[in-house]
Amino acid sequence: MADCLEVGYTPRVYTRACVGIVVSLLSLLTAMSCAEANTVTALNSACIWSVDDEVLVEVKFRDCLSSSCDTLEETSCELTREDDVITVTGEAVISTKKIGLSPCTLDCERPEATCSLKVPPGEYTVRGAYDDVVINHPLAENAGTCRF
Repeated sequence: MADCLEVGYTPRVYTRACVGIVVSLLSLLTAMSCAEANTVTALNSACIWSVDDEVLVEVKFRDCLSSSCDTLEETSCELTREDDVITVTGEAVISTKKIGLSPCTLDCERPEATCSLKVPPGEYTVRGAYDDVVINHPLAENAGTCRF
């Protein structure tokens, strides 16, 4: 207690001063702890395969998740077809919370999502991930392809 008292402080003023310091420190720590949601649409890779009359695509997003700071809120992807082109789109919502000045860990887990689309047999160009890929649907069993 003697460390906080200054000359001229009464015990009542001392208590107020120490409580004020604690409240100020808690406010500062709360301000330094922030959470924000980030929506990612950039795709990093896609794996494509066929099951019966469907084309299935598993996408991984470009952003990484840090196990110490990030939480994956949701992922989704969608396939749309126009003529012989199948377009892949997707989004991942990542909530990032950094507490104080502590750095996030550097581990990198990429969010992923899987989507499908029924299409008739034929040759299709799949676009939207890393680069375009041409597939002949249906693909032979266990003959999927991945692009990174």
